[in-house]
Amino acid sequence: MRNISDTDDFFGDRLCTADCAVFGQLSQLMWNAPGTRYEALVTELYPSLGAYCNRIRDTVYPDWNKLLNPPIDK
Repeated sequence: MRNISDTDDFFGDRLCTADCAVFGQLSQLMWNAPGTRYEALVTELYPSLGAYCNRIRDTVYPDWNKLLNPPIDK
């Protein structure tokens, strides 16, 4: 297993189950705890973890914002 860098996932250059599991946990800290020390932990103290989450989000969910804010039918 490698350290997470700017271009790597846990086991190389492809997402694996471990990446998905870690993303699920870290994403709760990044996007569901705004303004808390938990968000700061991922985004400020360990920014490579924040970048890792952003990479996975952008790869797996390119329509992330649309999924979180779907159009409202009237």
